[in-house]
Amino acid sequence: MAPHENPRKPVVRKLFQNEESNEDENIAEHFNALVERTAQELAQEMQMAREKWNFDFENETPLEGDWEWEKVEN
Repeated sequence: MAPHENPRKPVVRKLFQNEESNEDENIAEHFNALVERTAQELAQEMQMAREKWNFDFENETPLEGDWEWEKVEN
């Protein structure tokens, strides 16, 4: 190989989106799936915390269970 030859392949970059591409739809689908999965995980975490602490954090009310809650005034 001659010293002036570059063995690397040239880099190709896509600067503009092809109008026929459905890339935006794929991004939206992935985003919606991520939002749904995150909401499901949050609901599971809230349920586990509700069971552990016998407290409804969404409605800010104590539930029956091992812990005894009392309201404290500031």
